[in-house]
Amino acid sequence: MKEHRPLGDREAERFDQAPVRATIWGISRGWFIGIVIIVLAGLTSWAIWGLDVGTSDIKGQGEAEKVKNSAANRIRAQEGFEDLFNEIVTADKNINITAEALELDPKDLKSKVELRGQKQYCNDLVGQYNAKARKFTQQEFRAVDLPAQIDDTDSKTDCKENQQ
Repeated sequence: MKEHRPLGDREAERFDQAPVRATIWGISRGWFIGIVIIVLAGLTSWAIWGLDVGTSDIKGQGEAEKVKNSAANRIRAQEGFEDLFNEIVTADKNINITAEALELDPKDLKSKVELRGQKQYCNDLVGQYNAKARKFTQQEFRAVDLPAQIDDTDSKTDCKENQQ
């Protein structure tokens, strides 16, 4: 059996410090690797964000075309133009009916108020139609027999009582 001899002062000092050095190096290496990973993740995220921002204009234009050309948008736009135009024609006819009633009784306050309200409603519809006619997602889907803009000189859509 081998006899253990006691360590000298110098050997004991080296033995006591060796585990500390190894532990400090291990901890330092772990922190360094962790920081490198965090920095790389941050740089990667920043690069992806920058690429996304840089291509957003092109991507946005493409998405707008997809929305515009979707079947649901085409149907909604075409039906919307038909509905608005028919509402304008009907509102203009109602203005004429109320104007005729007012001619029979010019002092009828109710008819005066109704006529003013009907004109405002008709003008609102004309504004909606004209705005819709210029919208990117809808302007191309108006039926060919409908006007591009409402003509305020046409007696069917001028929102004024017809003079007889």
